[in-house]
Amino acid sequence: NGEPAGDTVSVVAQIVNNEIGGSMNYEAIKAQAVAVYTYLKYHNDDSADLEGKADPPQIVIDACTDVLGEALYYNGSYALTMFSASTGGCTANCGEVFYTDIPYLISVPSDYDEQYDPHYGTVTYYPASEVKRLIEAEYNITLSDDPGKWIQPVYSKQTGYVTDVNIDDQISVRGYELKLVLDLKSSKFNLTYTY
Repeated sequence: NGEPAGDTVSVVAQIVNNEIGGSMNYEAIKAQAVAVYTYLKYHNDDSADLEGKADPPQIVIDACTDVLGEALYYNGSYALTMFSASTGGCTANCGEVFYTDIPYLISVPSDYDEQYDPHYGTVTYYPASEVKRLIEAEYNITLSDDPGKWIQPVYSKQTGYVTDVNIDDQISVRGYELKLVLDLKSSKFNLTYTY
């Protein structure tokens, strides 16, 4: 695309910095950089749906520089390389998160998540008023007076990911969409409401 390599390294490094930072093993940082670079190439260098974090540490810049230009392919084209901050023990099948299945985006075990993923088992508490505010603002609906009905998840029997969510018997959304609304690290979550 004629973009200088330095700019590409900067973009990839900021995204890698946001996803995993510089505390992971060097090879893991390089693998993340290849996934990010491939994702960008798959999307014609459009990074609008990815968040970067400024001022990546030198280890992240070095890892990204080491693998710049390395990419993953499927049938001769750039592969869609989905990545996340946390997988909760296994990745999801593409169709469980998005609306279509892609043959190479299938569930695989992530055996080291519990040991190395700082988000594994994280518990987040939200007051009902905050959940109400976030959902009503995002979906332009008025929730009922029963917070126990607001979020009714449907789980994948194979992976445990939330595939769909019935919101207060008014609308249905994908689990991934609600994950974004609630700023969760993964759409593999359990929900408990305490009255």
